[in-house]
Amino acid sequence: MSCVSTSLLTNDLSISNIKGNIPVDTGNFCNVIDLSMGNNQLSGAIPTSIQRLQNLQGLYLNDNELGGHIPYELYQLYNLAELILGGIHLSVYITSCLGTVVVFLRSLLLGPNLLTSKIPSSLWELKY
Repeated sequence: MSCVSTSLLTNDLSISNIKGNIPVDTGNFCNVIDLSMGNNQLSGAIPTSIQRLQNLQGLYLNDNELGGHIPYELYQLYNLAELILGGIHLSVYITSCLGTVVVFLRSLLLGPNLLTSKIPSSLWELKY
């Protein structure tokens, strides 16, 4: 896939009454630094195409109806500094690679959710 836009850096769609799934094409905004889609009515899973947003520093999907698990592809966003996933319906667990791969992570909000695992010790070792 090619980039849809190389000039779009911030995409703030929070509190926009958006319903349905996060479009798979969201991964085509290659240079986006901040993606905010919080406080909508988004449902379904976080798409794996999110891994194409390699410049992403902030991802805000809080307070939606999203479900499923945290996709492994999210852990491949090496520049991610803020990950806000609170108030959605994530389940299963947080893998230990979140703390080892996403090394620039400064803010992490995961609750309230339906997560069933302990917090991996690798998160306590983040340097920021």
